[in-house]
Amino acid sequence: MLLVLNIDHPQPHKIAKAAELIRKGEILCYPTDTGYGLGCDPHQLKSVERLFRLRNRPKKKPASLLFADFKQLAQYAHIGNQGFRAAKHALPGPYTLILQAGKQVARKLHGKRREVGARMPDHPVVIALLEHLGMPLLNVTARDSLGSYLGDPHDIERMLGKQLGAVIDGGIIPENPSTVIDMTSENAEVLRVGQGDPDAFL
Repeated sequence: MLLVLNIDHPQPHKIAKAAELIRKGEILCYPTDTGYGLGCDPHQLKSVERLFRLRNRPKKKPASLLFADFKQLAQYAHIGNQGFRAAKHALPGPYTLILQAGKQVARKLHGKRREVGARMPDHPVVIALLEHLGMPLLNVTARDSLGSYLGDPHDIERMLGKQLGAVIDGGIIPENPSTVIDMTSENAEVLRVGQGDPDAFL
């Protein structure tokens, strides 16, 4: 099902409809500032398993959570004072911060090292969805069975629609990956340079 809404000013009733699908355990596709994401409620382990199977996610790889704001983030991950100051200037934006996972993050999401990826995306639709839900979303990039990025909502609906509750149509979005910063120690380490300027955290 394609869900069409106003990208710049998403209608509250359509965001509420998308949020209800998440609460029912569905997987949703939505636009972000780095491309299309697939997400679900991180507290519903059956949904988590379905999402991981859909993407053939390696079990040892830290999961990525999307947050609406720092209040949400602080409930699920630990960030030091220096990292917090840098993050306050850079977020929301195209960054994934690798942080120590908090107790609310299920073991299935962080593996042995208790790490989790934290994103605060700069996109009106996903921000509205996260604010309405009042909790983070477990997030993976929308890809086909061969691992190729899917940036056209019609292609996503055609290829993955039967496994999704809905696809929010945000137009065609090219893949523009986030910059990944490991902040699990005192000295931040750049793991991948993407759309965001890594100097903001160094």
